[in-house]
Amino acid sequence: MALLAMLCPLFVGCFKDEEHIDVDPAMLVGTWQQENGSRGQWTFHSGGTGNKVVTSDFDPDDENNGDFTWTLDRDELELTFRGTSGLFEIPHEYVIKEISSSSMKWKDEADRTMTFTKR
Repeated sequence: MALLAMLCPLFVGCFKDEEHIDVDPAMLVGTWQQENGSRGQWTFHSGGTGNKVVTSDFDPDDENNGDFTWTLDRDELELTFRGTSGLFEIPHEYVIKEISSSSMKWKDEADRTMTFTKR
């Protein structure tokens, strides 16, 4: 048992942390068209506010539609929606995997990849 306790740190130290990228918040500012999933249009304003509009009529009352606030820490993006009633907040976390002046990919909490084109 003592041998196992001594070897555990060696194995744990071998796993590489997921690489993070440093995303400049200014790169997010603008309107992004989602290319898969709900085909929403996401607009990020400087100062940490934004708006999401779903372009399909599938669920126009989606509580994750409308105004949001956003924060960015390296590549970790958190959006907080107010909900249609405005009585509660709905946070969502994303990890930006790639971003350029014209395209972006991020993963959501369920590990789904979403792709965007800047308009």
